[in-house]
Amino acid sequence: MKARLFSTSYVAAAGSASVEDSAAMRMSSAVLDAGLARVMETSCADLPLGLRRFTKSAGAETAVAAMRNAADRVLASYEATFGVSAPISASRLCDLCGVELLGRRPPAPTGPVYSTAASTWTLGGHTGQLSINAGRPVIRIPATLDTALARVSVAHELSHVLIHTRESSLDLATIRMTSTPEEEAVAEYGARLLLLPRIPLGEVPESARSLAEYCVAVAGFARITVHSAVLRLADPDISERGIRAAVLWRLNPRVQEDAPVALRLSPQWFAARGVFVPIGKCHARQDSLVADLAAASDSPVAGSRIEDVSIGTLVGRFRVDAFAWGSLTAGTRLVLFVCKAGPEHRDHSLT
Repeated sequence: MKARLFSTSYVAAAGSASVEDSAAMRMSSAVLDAGLARVMETSCADLPLGLRRFTKSAGAETAVAAMRNAADRVLASYEATFGVSAPISASRLCDLCGVELLGRRPPAPTGPVYSTAASTWTLGGHTGQLSINAGRPVIRIPATLDTALARVSVAHELSHVLIHTRESSLDLATIRMTSTPEEEAVAEYGARLLLLPRIPLGEVPESARSLAEYCVAVAGFARITVHSAVLRLADPDISERGIRAAVLWRLNPRVQEDAPVALRLSPQWFAARGVFVPIGKCHARQDSLVADLAAASDSPVAGSRIEDVSIGTLVGRFRVDAFAWGSLTAGTRLVLFVCKAGPEHRDHSLT
C-alpha cells in the first residue's frame, strides 16, 4: 500500500486554515505531543527568551505558528529550487538554510524504512549535534543512527537554527543558551513539518485497512520514524480526527517464547496527553485486537474494532486501529495501536 503524501505543493494554498484559525483547533491540537501541547497552553510572554524573540520576529501570535511560517518559507524555497518530490532531502534543506552538515550519512535504504525509535531528543542531549563555527551553524550526524532517525535528527537541529534566526542572521545570544523543554518541543514539531509537510489524513486510501497501517506506510515513504509519523497525526496544522493515543507494542525478550502472545507483548513507547502507560511493565489483553493481530501470522496484517482499553491510565471504550508487522518466529513482531473516540466512548482519563 502506497501512502499518497504530496500533491502539487509542499506549502498550504493561500486561504487555507492556519494553526490559529479557531479556538476549537487550538484546544484539540497536539493531543499526542504532550510537550507541544504545553507550549500551546503557555502565554508567549512566559516562554523562554529564544522562543519569544522567534515569535516576535516572525510576526506570529504563537511559537507554534512561527515555526509553521518558518517551515513554509524553507519548503517554498526547496520547491522552487528542487521541485516536488519525496522523500524530502535533509541535506538539501541544510544547504538552503546555510547550515553545514557533517558526519557519515546512513546508506540510502533499498526499500521502506520502519524505524521504531522514539523521540529524537532528550533535554540532556540530542541524537544530532548543533554547533556554531565562525558564525555558521554546523550539524553533525552521529554514526550510530539509522536512516530515518538520522533524517529526523537533522531536521530537528535545523529547526533550532530556524528558531534562532532573525531575518537572515543568527541571534548569537539566544542560540548559545541552554535549550529548554519548550524549545525542544517546537524544534521537534519543526522537524515533522519539514519532512512531512503535507499529509492528506482526510483522504486515507481505501487500501489502508486502518489508520495505524497508513501511519506506518507514511513513515516508510517519507523515511522518518514511526514515532514522528504518529505524532504528525495530531499536529496543530492537521484537522482533528478524534485520536486519543498511540502505543507501539513489541515482544518482551524477558518473557518466555512459549508464553501466550498477549503476555509477550509490552509497550515500547506511547504518544498521548494526560495519560500514563507503563513502558515494558505491562502486557496486552488476551482478547485484544493487538494480541490477535500479533498472533495472526508472520505477515503484515491490519484491523479495526471498537473495544474496551485499559493500559495504565488509558482507560475507556475506543475505536482501535492496529497494524502488525515483523516476525513472531524471529521475535521481531511489532504492533502499532491507535485509538480514537468510538460511538460509545466513555473515556474519563483524557481531558
